[in-house]
Amino acid sequence: MASAPPPLRVILAAAFGGIALLAALGTSLLAGAEASRRVAASQVDSLHGTAGRFAERLDRDLAARWRDLQVAAGLPLMRDPATPADLRRVILQRLHDTFADYALIAFVAPGGRVVADSRRLLEGEDASGRPFVRDAMQGPVIEDVHDAQMLAGRLGSGGRLRLLDLAAPVRAADGALVGVVAAHLDWRWAAGVVGTPRPGEPEILILSRSREVLLGPPALLGTTLPEAALAGGPTAFPDGEGFLAAAAATRGWAAHPGLGWQVLARRPAAEALAPAQALRRDILLFGLGASALAALLGWLA
Repeated sequence: MASAPPPLRVILAAAFGGIALLAALGTSLLAGAEASRRVAASQVDSLHGTAGRFAERLDRDLAARWRDLQVAAGLPLMRDPATPADLRRVILQRLHDTFADYALIAFVAPGGRVVADSRRLLEGEDASGRPFVRDAMQGPVIEDVHDAQMLAGRLGSGGRLRLLDLAAPVRAADGALVGVVAAHLDWRWAAGVVGTPRPGEPEILILSRSREVLLGPPALLGTTLPEAALAGGPTAFPDGEGFLAAAAATRGWAAHPGLGWQVLARRPAAEALAPAQALRRDILLFGLGASALAALLGWLA
């Protein structure tokens, strides 16, 4: 004997329940996607803020070193052509002692000979071939990161020595050039500013004006990143594709003109977007649960 067809009420309840379930599923997917997008945008904003803070710290530190050289160049004893080399050395040593990351500070005569330096490593040598020394005879200069030349092998650092150079002219009261105060800043200074990220913190890279990696993972040092790496958002790097990144430019500080560096903060995308994925999953499960309950109540009504 054939069973009776289900009442129309049951059919309509089932139909409406299915429609509600599909609608809830679609709404949950859209809401989850939007929530995920907002969390991802928030993560990029956070990375940009982190990059900006480190860029400012680098600018401030370099501006302080820039000011050190200006102050030293303006000291009456440095400006006096008759000041002996021993006294100039004492002044340079005291300046060196104020900041441990100086590799060496020197006074160079107009002809290019190193008259005195804070470590007595280069005295008597000819520095006239260094472009930044020649340029400093006209005005203050700063030279971007480079491998050590005159100091290579003399500091016993036991590895690659990279320096950043600053220099300023020293002029007598009548404006005549007395010499140049030049400082070599150990590039490990920047590593100290950046520090080592703790678990969950972003990794910091420093890029030159031409986007060469000056500081970062060993696998990236010396490589040039594509311009897209600075755009912010999901980014592929030569050492991996799954990163979320954002960058901020250094702009100098006060009288210090800056070097045009870009500071880039990055995190593995899976780690950075984990809260977004969890939120999206929770919204979907909640929507499915709520719609299933509504369909069941409609069926039983």
